[in-house]
Amino acid sequence: MLHQPRRGRSGRHGHPADPAGRRGDQLHHGHPRLRRHHAQLPDHLVPRRAVRQAKPGPASCAGIRSLAGKNGHLHPGRRPCALRRQPAACLPSGAGASSMSDEPMNELQDSAAPANPWLELRRLTPARIALGRTGTSLPTSAQLDFQAAHAQARDAVHLAFDHAAISAQLTEKGRETLLLHSAAADRNSYLQRPDLGRRLNDESAQTLRDYAAAHPGGLDLAVVVADGLSALAVHRHAVPFLIRLEEQASAEGWSLSPVIMVEQGRVAVADEVGELLGAKMVVILIGERPGLSSPDSLGLYFTYAPKVGLNDAHRNCISNVRLEGLSYGMAAHRLLYLMREACRRQISGVNLKDEAELQTLESDGTDDHSGKPIGNFLLDGPDAPH
Repeated sequence: MLHQPRRGRSGRHGHPADPAGRRGDQLHHGHPRLRRHHAQLPDHLVPRRAVRQAKPGPASCAGIRSLAGKNGHLHPGRRPCALRRQPAACLPSGAGASSMSDEPMNELQDSAAPANPWLELRRLTPARIALGRTGTSLPTSAQLDFQAAHAQARDAVHLAFDHAAISAQLTEKGRETLLLHSAAADRNSYLQRPDLGRRLNDESAQTLRDYAAAHPGGLDLAVVVADGLSALAVHRHAVPFLIRLEEQASAEGWSLSPVIMVEQGRVAVADEVGELLGAKMVVILIGERPGLSSPDSLGLYFTYAPKVGLNDAHRNCISNVRLEGLSYGMAAHRLLYLMREACRRQISGVNLKDEAELQTLESDGTDDHSGKPIGNFLLDGPDAPH
């Protein structure tokens, strides 16, 4: 409640407190025929001049001019100053009653506070924006979400590669698989020695030589699957993407190798696999380094004429293949474009640009995750379906 101070309220000098709230003739110091000099004063006070006796007047009011509504100090539709200066009990019956009743006020309750535009932007992205603050720190919920995301990223790095489950799924689809291992003996060696993850161990290299000898003539495309830095991404997205890729590659008439699964493998290990198999092209599906909002992002790396010793400039990368990122169909579409252009121009890497048209992949204009139309929220607006 907003209190309206009054110089003449009871309890001030010359106006004794009256619990009943009455105003009228008051006796000085409670006794007749006594003047001010008869009053007993504390030692630290000095006598002051006499105060004029209050005259009879209307009944005093509570001194409360109105009730403050929600965000009342910021509301543009407050009452005029002339009304705000008057106590609520002294206003006309209609004005005073409306302030204290349960009926909605015309302007105060009809207009709500403006919506926060950051909330709409947060709905469109998993990025950590508009987290708010508590004093100078993050809110507790945002801090807990950050710690949970960090824990998920660490778990994705150290998660074991379940190659048996992937092999079983591919076998059901009629695809042959080969299990190989890099030169990194374990996960600690893989993380501390990146160079070991780029080469096959001796046993795996011999396995590929034997397969190439049994299947002479070479291949058009070697397909490699490696755990990388996120086995979780491979577990979730490798098989669904391979199904889309092989459908389109078979339509082009290309011959494919068995799905080569490499434990503790890095991107460059695909070059050795492609060279040993005599493949014209090689693509590796590998788990990307996890982020705080994407612990399951799958990366595709494509190389034309693979051989040991090539650097990143000879590869094309398609990243962020996951449900919240690039769809399987669009990723396969872009990879097929790169493969066609690489065969035509006999190059890959920085000399081969990804100029695939962003076109609708399905005849019904939907993607392959949720059945919703493909769109761009930056162009279509926040109300458009995504």
